[in-house]
Amino acid sequence: QRVEELKANFGDEIKHLIEQSKAEELEYGAMLCTPGITKPEQFIKGEGAIKLGCITRGQPYSVGIRDCHNSTPLGTLHTHWQVDVFSPEDIVLGTRKELITCLAFSRNGNTYLRCISPWLYQQYPFKTRAWMLSALNQTDFAYKKIVELAKQYGWEWDPYVQRRKKFEELSPSAQAAYNSFRYYNSIVNTMQQSVEKLLDVAETRL
Repeated sequence: QRVEELKANFGDEIKHLIEQSKAEELEYGAMLCTPGITKPEQFIKGEGAIKLGCITRGQPYSVGIRDCHNSTPLGTLHTHWQVDVFSPEDIVLGTRKELITCLAFSRNGNTYLRCISPWLYQQYPFKTRAWMLSALNQTDFAYKKIVELAKQYGWEWDPYVQRRKKFEELSPSAQAAYNSFRYYNSIVNTMQQSVEKLLDVAETRL
């Protein structure tokens, strides 16, 4: 419901941010603010309009986001110009203080808004929370290993889209590396998706 609200009120502005982000290969971000709600229960019920805070221009893989000034902060929105998923760090940061964490990105020529409800993390028992953090740590490690392997063997790489030679044309060492690549990619594709489901992930096309 709140994702569709953001789409209805700020869809065009968010699409423009994604275009800028891709053109400049930089991340953009903004706080998500409200005039007056402070509790998750109020947010769930749809109380308080969501406002887009001051937009900031960041670095290729990070962005510092400003506060809401006189409004109550709800969470954050930021863009990814290259990848179409949250980073594990995005999710971990969200679980510490946000009611909603949103990512804007482009996929196959279309633009999307993807949001999770990080506050749900605190509602789960300790064992579940410990598993979620472990899963995100494993995802982060696997993501870095994928980048390392891709660079080592000269593959033109971006997450989830592997442009390479036919497998049988690779050297034995490259074949072994690619088997490792597939293993780490399977971790990224399963671990983080499982965590996002627990945080009530929602995605809409802009």
